[in-house]
Amino acid sequence: MPEAAHPAVQLQRIQFTGGLLYDENGTLYRNVNAEAPTYVGTPSQDIDAEWEALIHDRYTPLTSSEAFSIGLESFSLPSKQSYWAGVDVFHSLHCINYVRMVLDLDYYGDRLDPLPIRRLHVGQITA
Repeated sequence: MPEAAHPAVQLQRIQFTGGLLYDENGTLYRNVNAEAPTYVGTPSQDIDAEWEALIHDRYTPLTSSEAFSIGLESFSLPSKQSYWAGVDVFHSLHCINYVRMVLDLDYYGDRLDPLPIRRLHVGQITA
């Protein structure tokens, strides 16, 4: 199955920064590269825009013949009569972003699922 996606996949190297370091006093701080995108920190429109740019096109619509050729025929969305495929790393990044947002409910609360769905979503991520 990975071979089927190969013609459509374009690689782009993105360096994530923000590793934790200790200064000479033993105080923990986040190592930030001002030249690189910021994906963590105090919630902001800039951080949200970086995440959106990273994962916004994570799914691709497929025709039924394309889906059948890679074994996805059982994954049709019944209401849409369509098929969708994606590279799993983008789903994983979406999940990391979701957990990041759940940590700041005061900022993201109205954009997140209701509590029972959040629990299901985060539970699926951490399972």
